[in-house]
Amino acid sequence: MTEAKSAGADYDIFIREGEVGMYWRHSDRGLSISDAGLRWSIEGRDRTEKLGDIESVHLMSAHVAKSGNVFNCIIRFKWGQPLILYSTNDWGSPDEERELVYRAAILDLHQRLAKSGNKDIVYRAGMTSGRHRLLLAVTIIATLLFGVLPLGLFLFVETSFHVFGVTAAGIAFIWPLWGQWQNNEPRTYFPDDLPYELIPG
Repeated sequence: MTEAKSAGADYDIFIREGEVGMYWRHSDRGLSISDAGLRWSIEGRDRTEKLGDIESVHLMSAHVAKSGNVFNCIIRFKWGQPLILYSTNDWGSPDEERELVYRAAILDLHQRLAKSGNKDIVYRAGMTSGRHRLLLAVTIIATLLFGVLPLGLFLFVETSFHVFGVTAAGIAFIWPLWGQWQNNEPRTYFPDDLPYELIPG
């Protein structure tokens, strides 16, 4: 991890206050990180929080079909709304340039938190246990429908070789789900030992 700037640093990433959910479009962006804390603006209203008021940091990722992976970080405070950082563009799609800025912000934040010596912050990685089990169930069902079933039809029922195209398409659909399931296993981590599979590289 590179050494964090001693002064504040500004990161042009999209942000949102509240819980993770489905949103039409992101409108707020910009986060400043310093040893004193975080500063951002939501709908023109300025917000500040001290690093010592952070309760937990939660890293996770998701896959967008035909686009790639997206990443977010949920920062919860001792009071007030959580702050969500996104690696995406305003439409919630993967954005390579924004990913680099997001990565720099995540590394900077964790280095400052590690340096602060605050042992009360909880660092979480991956999905909740319920969502993780649901993703596994979806992956298994997709494997049966798009992998095992077409192959079984080819082996035991008179059918064409087009079934291999269906199987190949199924594998292309299933493989990212499996990767996300592995990467997002619920766990905790330390600020100086990050789960880099949940941070764009």
